[in-house]
Amino acid sequence: MNNFEEDSLSDNIFIGRDDELKDLRSLYQAKKSKLIVIYGRRRIGKSTLVEKFCESFESLRFEGLEAEHTPGQIDQFVSGKFLDSWNLSCFLSS
Repeated sequence: MNNFEEDSLSDNIFIGRDDELKDLRSLYQAKKSKLIVIYGRRRIGKSTLVEKFCESFESLRFEGLEAEHTPGQIDQFVSGKFLDSWNLSCFLSS
């Protein structure tokens, strides 16, 4: 299967994650704050699971940069380019 076919399938099919979506919804509705870590092998649908979960409400998404150390990750997170798209710059002070 070539990349085009893989991308087409991943955009149109979401199968076998009902239990995980149910768990995420339950944790989201809880009255306590939670940190949820989703990990696993590459290309098994972790990002798609999060995207599907977040479809029903406004959310903020940040992904780490591959092979970048912590200072570079932080710089990317607080960069004006990232914040401008969400109008969040007022929440961060220099």
